[in-house]
Amino acid sequence: EGIQVPLFVVKRDGSIGYDTTDLCALHHRIYHLRGDWLIYVVDHGQSSHFEAIFKAGEAMGWLGQDGSAEAIHVAFGLVLGKDKKKFKTRSGETVALRNLLDEARDRMTAEFSTRLSEGKSHLSEDEIPEA
Repeated sequence: EGIQVPLFVVKRDGSIGYDTTDLCALHHRIYHLRGDWLIYVVDHGQSSHFEAIFKAGEAMGWLGQDGSAEAIHVAFGLVLGKDKKKFKTRSGETVALRNLLDEARDRMTAEFSTRLSEGKSHLSEDEIPEA
């Protein structure tokens, strides 16, 4: 209901795809790992996919009923590699989140230090690490 793109659980040739694996992962997280609040942090481009997955989970009684699990999608922009191409998480060629956050902190610290030395920041040197 309200979904514009179909969800393919099993294709005509009997093969499965991302829809199936994500539904299976949802089921596993709810019933085997006993998750009751699932947060999917995935780029904005996957919003309609997860909307369909969560609606299917609701239709099957896994999500959204009293005492059942809740799932939300926290969307963010794209994360690009050094080649300026989008990371493809399923290929296994991504950077660990900790490393990504460390890099963001280091770049932010460098940028604030530059602004401070140019007189373009109201922060003191001691405040930069906490910014």
